[in-house]
Parts: sequence; C-alpha cells; structure tokens
Amino acid sequence: MAHLHQHAHSLNLRTVIWNRREYPGSTRYSDEEIEDQVNGRTGFLKGLGVLMKDFLEKFIRQENIPKTNHRKTGGVVILGWSIGCITAMSLFFPDTGVFDDDVEGYCTLESYVRDLVLYDPPHNAFGYPGPQGRTFYIPFTDPAHQGKTIEEKYKLFAQWVASYYDHDLKMGVPDGLKSRRNAEKTSLDSWTENDLEKGSPAMQSTLRKVTERLLFVSSEDGRKDSFSKVRITYISCAKSHWSCVWAAYKIRRMFQDFLKNGRSPQRWINFTVIEDGNHFVHLDSSEGFLAIVKEGVVVPNSDALNAVSISEA
Repeated sequence: MAHLHQHAHSLNLRTVIWNRREYPGSTRYSDEEIEDQVNGRTGFLKGLGVLMKDFLEKFIRQENIPKTNHRKTGGVVILGWSIGCITAMSLFFPDTGVFDDDVEGYCTLESYVRDLVLYDPPHNAFGYPGPQGRTFYIPFTDPAHQGKTIEEKYKLFAQWVASYYDHDLKMGVPDGLKSRRNAEKTSLDSWTENDLEKGSPAMQSTLRKVTERLLFVSSEDGRKDSFSKVRITYISCAKSHWSCVWAAYKIRRMFQDFLKNGRSPQRWINFTVIEDGNHFVHLDSSEGFLAIVKEGVVVPNSDALNAVSISEA
C-alpha cells in the first residue's frame, strides 16, 4: 500500500496507511481477543472499531483535517483491502457498541467520515460460504499441502492470491470461475524480496449478521444506524482469485434484489469493477488505482456496474 503515497498529492489526496493487528509493526492480539475471535463474539469486532475510532479522533484533531462538505471536499474516506475490509467495516457495524462510551466522539466523526471503500474483499470478509456444490482451491486447506509447514503454505498462498486469473465471466458466476493453484502471470513477478513480507490472515466465520445489517438496512426499517449518510463504494477486480470475484458477484446480486423488492437503502452501494486488475492492482498500477478510488467516491449513486480499465485510468 505504501506505493500509493507518491501519487496522492497530484490527485489532491492524502493517504494514511494503518497496518492491521498482527501484521509487521502492529500489536499482537491478546489471548482474550483471540478467544473472542474464535468464538465469534461481537466484542472482537467492537475492539477493532474502537481502535479505528480512537485513531481517527486523534488524527483529525492533530492534523486539523477539514470537515466534509456535502461529500464534495474535505473529510475522511476509509478504505479496507481484502480481509482488511472487516477492520474498515468495524467502525460502522451496528449493535457492536463501538460508540456506547463515546457519544461525543461519534458526533465529531460524523462530520468527517464520508465514504467507506471496500476494495476486493474475499467472501469470508462477509461471513459467506463459497459456491455450493463446488470445490475451489485454497492453499491452506488443499490436501496436496498436508505435509507442508505453515511457512511453505504462506508462500503458496502469496503466489495464489497475487495471480492474474482469466475467469470466463460470460459463463456466469460461479461456473466461469477459474480455480487453479496459480496463473502464469502474478503480481509477485516484479517484486523484490522485501515486498514478500508475511502477514497473518484473519479468518472470521460469524460476520454474516453484522455485515448484512450494515449493507442491507432500509430507511423504512424504523431505525437509524450510525453514519447513515456514509456511502459505500465496492471496488472489485475481475482477474482476482475466485474468492473475491465470488464475493463481488454475491454482494451486488443481493443489493440488486434489495432494490427490486422496493427497499430504500440507508446506505447506497456503488459497484466498480477493474476489468484488467487483480488483487494487487494497487501495487502493479498504483497511480491508476488511486485515480479510480477518487473517481469512485465522487460519482453520483448508480445501480449500474461501473466497468473500468486500469490501463486507461
């Protein structure tokens, strides 16, 4: 993500990269937090949201960030990538109590936080299973890798997640999804050894309820959640591994069904797909990716799929 900094100024943006817990340089989870995570307790998600809240409050105050002006200028856009979308969403999850002890903090942040960007999340970031009746390759669970060490599995995972996949989307999803171990071209081809840092994947299995409450709540439901004016921009990449393509398909289909049923969403979701991008397009084409993000958060609400090319951004 650090590659984005050098292009932010020319786009009149300021990028701040916040490393997730358990990743290099950040704090490890406590035994209690790991137990909450394993058992699917909302206290784990609340903890993520409180960290996000505290950081934003301090950063806005310390850096004198301007308030958002009707989503045209100023404010803060929160972007989550991959499974990190869980952390990005944690500030907004209803019923987790992030602001129970800090009403003043919420009133402050409501004037600054303007958009939530979900960038190429996998299906398990929303608590959804993979396609029923199909078996798709995942490096950590593949029987062929039973005898391998966790370090060896991480290397296989890196190759798999960074590959470019030519899914046959004309066949539809999931039928046209490719599920081989890795493709001929990967984002790792041009990386140095320093780029290949190992991180710990955070797998959640109990997110479905809170994410559906966040993404598919109607203004007619009689309840107003926090940050109800925040719009969601979903950016997917057509050449990512199957899990991310499946997630984008499923979330967009559910939002379309939501609209067809006459529901009025409390938070609108705009969908953009980068047709020639993969899961690491922000590294392979940093400037183009950042331009797509900027464009995505300023365009009007639309129920159409916005298809873009990174080579033309």
